[in-house]
Amino acid sequence: MSVAHRPTRGTWLLSSKEMDAVKAALMKGLRIDRTYDVPYVAGYNKQNTVVYIDHQMPKGFSYRGRTILTDPYLVMHERIEDSLEAGPPPLPYLFAHQIALRSERDAVVGDGISWTVYNNFMMHWIKVIGSRASYPNCPHDLDLEPYRGDRATLRKMRFSNASRQPETA
Repeated sequence: MSVAHRPTRGTWLLSSKEMDAVKAALMKGLRIDRTYDVPYVAGYNKQNTVVYIDHQMPKGFSYRGRTILTDPYLVMHERIEDSLEAGPPPLPYLFAHQIALRSERDAVVGDGISWTVYNNFMMHWIKVIGSRASYPNCPHDLDLEPYRGDRATLRKMRFSNASRQPETA
């Protein structure tokens, strides 16, 4: 850690300013692509340079007279999840997901947004997107680790590069 990044008095505590810096850092060098089918709403490519957000997922919702954009929270979740899965030590997807979800919640609440409202919005879209009969246009380089135990969803997925189909074992 360089001297420029050393914590100053108070930054060890929960801080909206620091969380905003985290969100900005996680967005750096990243492309968001909303042109594909993504069964679990959002995912990332194997190089963690693209976060895919399902084409049907709205970019935000209204809350107390303001528009809440969800991309920064989804990106934060996906980047943290991927980093924890990569390790070291590598964590299983479910552990990485739980930590990423709690980080997402803390960022949402830290921005003055009701977690209940945000989570209800997200759960609605998880249900809408998750209930499709098929996913005919999934990104060819989508990291499939989150889907490994979900054979039903894997069978519904078709990829933009038809030569790649998921292994269901």
